[in-house]
Amino acid sequence: MLIVVYSVTVLLAIASNVLNVVATVVPKWLISNAGQQTYGLFLVCSGDHCRPYPRADKGDCEQDNELFCPLWQAAGAGMILAGVVGALTLVALLGTLCSSSRKRERGWKLVAGMMMMHAVPSAVAVVIMIDLEVPGTYRGPSVTLALVAWSTSALMGISILYFATRGNYGHRYEQLTTPRIG
Repeated sequence: MLIVVYSVTVLLAIASNVLNVVATVVPKWLISNAGQQTYGLFLVCSGDHCRPYPRADKGDCEQDNELFCPLWQAAGAGMILAGVVGALTLVALLGTLCSSSRKRERGWKLVAGMMMMHAVPSAVAVVIMIDLEVPGTYRGPSVTLALVAWSTSALMGISILYFATRGNYGHRYEQLTTPRIG
């Protein structure tokens, strides 16, 4: 039974990280109402042509809100930070799964904390991007991907922490064995 729980945990962690990376890289955070321009955290694209965004020398920062460019850049930095922490979380998760049962009991708390640390910068980036407005645009699929990524990480972190602190410490973990070939 535990092997199923471990497998689901790993798959959800990988899925959350993949969604986070895709949301960061795909320039579809905002889409113009005419559908001709898409805005990403680092690029604005018109058809096949993309350029860095936002850029002060291109007039991108001359919005009514003087904090527009710093906030947009903070959202991009938050998503990058979430990606780095997400990768480290996968390493911690695999280390926890491959360790002895005593270390595994302690490792789940670390993994839960790292899942929450993965969720926080991504959540902040989503909130910033929902608050920022570019006239004539609506939110694109990258916002949804980032929202699902941080929600999954947060729920997993809370769930893992709950079961790690409430777990039956008299219960022995199942050994993870590798199948023998031949």
